[in-house]
Parts: sequence; structure tokens; C-alpha cells
Amino acid sequence: MTGQKVTVRKDATGRTSYLLQPAGAQDDGVVSWQPGADADHYVVPVDALPYLGRGLDPSLFDVTALARTGPADEARIPVTLAFSAGTAPTAPPGVTLTSVAGTTAQGYLAPGAGRAFAARLHQRIAADVAAGRRPGSTPLTDGLADMTAGGTRAAVTDAAGPRVVTPHYPLHILQVTATDALGAPADTDAFVMNNDSLAREAADMPVAGGLGRIAVPAGNYTVATVFPTWNDDGDLTDLRQVTAPDVTVPDTGTGPTVALDARTATATVSLTTPRPSVREVTALDVERVDATGQAAASMGVSTWSGTAHIAVAPASAPSIGRLQYRTRFDTVATDPADAYRYDVAFSADHIDADQAYAVDPSRTATVHHSFSTDPAAADTTGSLLAGPYDSGYPSGTDEVSGYSFLTFPARLTEYVQTYPGSLWSETVSGPAAMMHGDARAFAAGRTYAVDWFHGPLAPTLGLHHTDDTNSWCLMCTAGPVASLNYQTAGDSDPDHSGFGFRNASLTAYVDGEPVASNPYAGAVLTGVPTGAATYRVVLTTDAGGDPSVSQSTHTVTDLTVKSPATPDPASALPASDSCDGASADTPCQILPALTMSCDLAADLTDTGSSAVQAMTVDVGHISYGGKGSTAPVTSLTVRVSFDGGTTWRTATAAGTQGHYVALWANPASAAAASPVLEVTAKDTLGGSLRQTITDAYTVAAAPASRY
Repeated sequence: MTGQKVTVRKDATGRTSYLLQPAGAQDDGVVSWQPGADADHYVVPVDALPYLGRGLDPSLFDVTALARTGPADEARIPVTLAFSAGTAPTAPPGVTLTSVAGTTAQGYLAPGAGRAFAARLHQRIAADVAAGRRPGSTPLTDGLADMTAGGTRAAVTDAAGPRVVTPHYPLHILQVTATDALGAPADTDAFVMNNDSLAREAADMPVAGGLGRIAVPAGNYTVATVFPTWNDDGDLTDLRQVTAPDVTVPDTGTGPTVALDARTATATVSLTTPRPSVREVTALDVERVDATGQAAASMGVSTWSGTAHIAVAPASAPSIGRLQYRTRFDTVATDPADAYRYDVAFSADHIDADQAYAVDPSRTATVHHSFSTDPAAADTTGSLLAGPYDSGYPSGTDEVSGYSFLTFPARLTEYVQTYPGSLWSETVSGPAAMMHGDARAFAAGRTYAVDWFHGPLAPTLGLHHTDDTNSWCLMCTAGPVASLNYQTAGDSDPDHSGFGFRNASLTAYVDGEPVASNPYAGAVLTGVPTGAATYRVVLTTDAGGDPSVSQSTHTVTDLTVKSPATPDPASALPASDSCDGASADTPCQILPALTMSCDLAADLTDTGSSAVQAMTVDVGHISYGGKGSTAPVTSLTVRVSFDGGTTWRTATAAGTQGHYVALWANPASAAAASPVLEVTAKDTLGGSLRQTITDAYTVAAAPASRY
């Protein structure tokens, strides 16, 4: 509700990644936490922390709940507001009231109104600091006592009388004191989790006036919090994270008092880079795994302030369970014209007293990114989001918040350094689509070239090489259940897939009979044959006459897949991945579905300027972690039409083992060009894939010479 964007990616295992983007220049960052893989995930802007539980209910920042309502830019966020007695309800900036009853009001935060609300937070904090008051002392609007996400909360009554509560554990008081960087009692929120078993306790606890208490079962605990400091302009100047990973609550006597003191955060967090750069993102994340090894909770902070001092309190490796402390930095070239950035991550089982990090060139990979765009695009802005992917991170809160704002078309050099055991994950949001790259290990000392949105753009199944990224199988069977799904956007890189901003519809067939038709790009079928069967999927995408789209305006993907009579061990889905219908007794089989990626010899607007147009085509079968069909590809045919499909020319195509090059002549007049491409591939199993792409690319003005 404060304008930040959170893109949520979730797989069947429950693992979720969160891509965070700031709301604007005044956005200082966010604090996030999740008490376990099955719990809700919260993302709270730093400027909202002084009001959390003191005017702003945590439900306003429950990303898991908000995601159920759909994208925030398409849906209003309903809110309930409570005001102190004698106060006439008035709406904070960005909130529209729809009804008022006494001291309670109903309303909503309108799409796009988050910045107005965020600005009020910033202004109130600045005024409090300038007046010597504790930040958050001044209500966001007169008399506002509480604002909660959702509509009216109905009172719960029980005709049978008072309810009887039966505790599972005897409870004991854990007391927390909080002291800010100036030695004064602090208002904050402390995260509390049980180290013996997360199922016993994991909670966010408000601390008011420097004191907080919570009733918990006896056992061992981690308690953590952050302390922000602002100046009288409302800008974040200091951010300190304090973690107490080994707190014991005895089963007899008085419980402990945990002192969380910002002044113990003596380790300043910094990064040195080989080439001149300035800090863009600093992220600190503490994940605490309980003694069972199966559950974990995390608390992290990501700040986009390039000037704030950031520090942590040192802490030893815990005696019960384990701790993973991750630091991540994203810096950009001091001179933006140099177009490079450093994205690096570090990990440890404790919080060291030395938090001065340095990029090691011998451990760094160099990645040259190219970003293409439709020449008709009205909005040419986008972003690259990057960060580590750690499959051993059981809380499922792998948060990727490194970003670069881009103006397409663009080129960018990224220097990547991460820690052992992790992969690197990247997602690009562009004018035409959001595209995710398969998590990969960028090897130290290597140089890579990665193209994004290079065409022709078309739906894809992708190739998913990594064995431990918990992927969801798009094309597979599990007993009598078949999953037939597509990603609506793919580019020239076989590892890339995502969703395009297009209308989509899919029809599925089994043994020639139509069985499903959906206005989206997937179908899950039940009662399908458990042996040999022929599946056919026809997917169409359409830009719907959008004037900002001149390429890949309409696509038709026609896929035929022959399911074998008996399971193929080489196509068994890896245990780390999932699909519909799979169980211990009903394993998942990856269907031998063909997939392809096409790479035009064209510039960053997918414009071809040569008399002879070239295009490489890579054809294979959908795969996960090396599992999937290896049946040979028998043929590839490429046809092109420059009159909307009335007449066709067959391109010259040559290649072997799924790798081809196709050549054809571009027309002498660019005005006559409206290229439609049809690419057809077949395999030895009888499977086939035909993709027809209308307005596949743009032809430049007539070349200087033709041959």
C-alpha cells in the first residue's frame, strides 16, 4: 500500500521467491519476515515501522494475503479504519472512504495511490524528528488509532458461552527491552522463534516504550529486531540489526529479559569494488533453522538508501539448530554511462564482527546483458532483478531485491559473485513481458553473454537444467493426471521463460478428441490414459490491437506429444521438482514435448537490415535437471510470408542434432514487409511442434546492396 512492488513466484513445494522493487526516490527500504515456509510473508517499508501496531496493522503488509486479491495495480486494497472517541473519521492521503459509522470507517487504497500514502509517512516522521519527538508519535491523520487490511471485522459470538482454551504447553513470560542508538527506549517490533521446534512459537511481537512481553513455551529462542534512525528531512540515516540467537526460557522461575540494544550493533556493513561504484541495495537476512532441521524462519532488511549507515550486532553460531546470515550488495557504476554493476552475496553460520566485504575478481563472473524491445513500445522502462538462489534455504523466503532500472533497448555488464552452494537467479521486467532465467551457477573467471527479449518472441516450455530449483513441471503425466501448460513468453535464450502481456487461449486434445478449452495457457486433465496416448495442445496469444506492440502480435503454437506405453526412466521428474497428481505411489513422468527457441540476426529492436536474413533455431525436449526425452529431432522447416500468410517462401535450413540455421531473403521494400514466420520441428517419436508468429520481426529500409 506504500507503492513498492513485490513479485511473488511460488512452486508446488511451497518455496516462494519475492522480487522487491522500490516505490521511488524517497523509498528507504523494507523489513521482511516469514515464520516458516507455510506462514504468511510480510514486507514492511522502513518508513512504516514506527506505525506498525500503532496505527497500521501488520495485515496491511501481509504479502501472502494481498496476493490472493490479484495484482495490486488492478485491485483496490480494502481497509477498515478506527478512530479515537470524539474524532470525526478523515481519510489519510491515498485512502478513499466509502462509509462511516461512528468512529469506524470503511474504505480502500486506490490503485496507484500508494505514493501519496508513503509521502504522508515520510512527512510525519520528518516532523517528529525535527520537533524532537519519537518517530511515529504524530498520527497519520487526526485520531487514527488503527487501520487494518480488509473489510468490516464482524464480532464473534458463541451461544454456548465462554470458550475453553486448552494450551498445548505451559507458558512463561519472555521479556524484551529495546534501546535505540541514542540510548533511549525504543518502539519497535521483535521477531521471536523457538529454536527447538518452530511449531511451538514464531511470532512478531510489538515493543512499546522500550518494553515488550510475550508468553511462550519453555525452551530455546531467537529474538531479533532492527533499529532505524531518520533525520529531520525524514531520510533514513542509520539502520541497525540486532539478533540474539541463543535465549533460554526456563520451565520454572522467572523468564529472562532479552536486551536488544542498537548500540551493540558495532559492525558496520560495507563493500569495496574493483571499479568505482556506488551502493544501490544492501540486504541483510537472518534465517534460523530449528533443531529438527525441517523448519526455519527468517527476518531480513533491504535498504535502497545509498547513504545510510548500516550495522549489525555480532553473534556466534548458535548451539541449537543453525543460523544462516546472508549479506547482499548491489552497486552501480559511479558514472551511469559506464553501464556496469556489481551484484554479490556472502553467507556465514554466524554474524562476524568484521562486516567489511570486498569483491574478489578471482571469484567474479562477468555477464554481458543485452535487452531488446519492440520499436513501437510506448513505455520503454524496465528492470533487472538479481540475487542468490539457495536450495538449502528451507524457509522458502529467498528474497531477490537487487535491481537495475533500465531504458530499453540497453546493454549492461554485471559482475556476479556469490557464495558456495548457491546459484544465481535473474528476472527481467520489460515493456513486452516479464522473463525469468533458469537459476544457474556463473563460474568464477568466466564471461557470459545473455540476451533478454531478443526475438522472435513466442510461448515456450523452456529447458530447466538445474536439479535443485524446485521447478513445477509444465508438461507431464502422473497416473491418470496430465499437465499441459505453457509459458506465454520465451525469447532467444532456451533458459528464459515468463509471461507476456498478451491475451491467451489454449485447447487440449487427447487421442484426437478435444477435452479442455481455457482462456489462459494451461490445462490439467484427469482420467487420461495411463499408457500410450497422443496429446495435442493448441495455444494462441494475441496483443489485441495494442498500438505499442508491433512484433509477435499474434502467435499460434501447435504441439503434438506421443506419450510412451511404459514409463521412461530417463524422463522421471527429479524428486526436487513437482507436478499435478504426483505422489509417492504415482511418480511424475516428463512428457516428450518439443520446445524451441529462435534467434534472429537482428539489432536490439529485432530489426533485420541484411538482404539475407539469418536465424538460428535450437530444438529439444522439455527437461528438468537433465531428465527428459533425448529422442532425436528429425527435421526442421522454416517458412516466411511477407503478405500476411497469403504466399509463403521456404527458407534454406541446415543443421543437425537440434541445432539449425535458416536463411531467407528480406524484401527490397521495408514498407511491404509484415513478416510471418512458421517454424516446424519433428522428432523420431512422432511428436511435432509448429509455431506461427505474426509480425515476427521488423525489416529495415532497403539494404545498400543486394546479392
